[in-house]
Amino acid sequence: MNDKQRAIHELQQALRDISKTDDAVLSLIPDGIFGEETESSVKSFQRKFGLSETGTVDFELWEKIQDEKRKSLFELSDPIQIVPIKNEDLPLVPGQVSKEVHTLNMMLYRLSELYSAFSLSNVSNEFTEETEREVKKWQKVINHAATGEVDKLTWNALAEHYLLPLV
Repeated sequence: MNDKQRAIHELQQALRDISKTDDAVLSLIPDGIFGEETESSVKSFQRKFGLSETGTVDFELWEKIQDEKRKSLFELSDPIQIVPIKNEDLPLVPGQVSKEVHTLNMMLYRLSELYSAFSLSNVSNEFTEETEREVKKWQKVINHAATGEVDKLTWNALAEHYLLPLV
């Protein structure tokens, strides 16, 4: 496989990964050939994100595809472990009381120590209105729907950020 075929194969694999979590993006079998199937998948991705449906991939589109691929892989993966948490523990929702919510509040409190835009004042095992407000802020930061509920993508992005070493 030459460099061009490898790049096309990587594009196709990214689109396939995205299609596993987003039915609007057409799935395809990566073969390293930019044919009609690949063009259709690219166009479906462009349509999904309100972009001009050219079927071609420039640097900006490549970066957007890579971002969405990372989100899909986050969604497909197991939750990052800070404390034991399983897929069935998610989503965390307002009003919930649990050890998982305590960990969520601990991570949100850490954000409030690092960034002035966050302001969680209390760490508890309750998913309060304050928790919901801070979750929505975080979801906006990660460019995710600000529902206030903690799904796997929200949890993983927050946990990954929480685990970053302070410099």
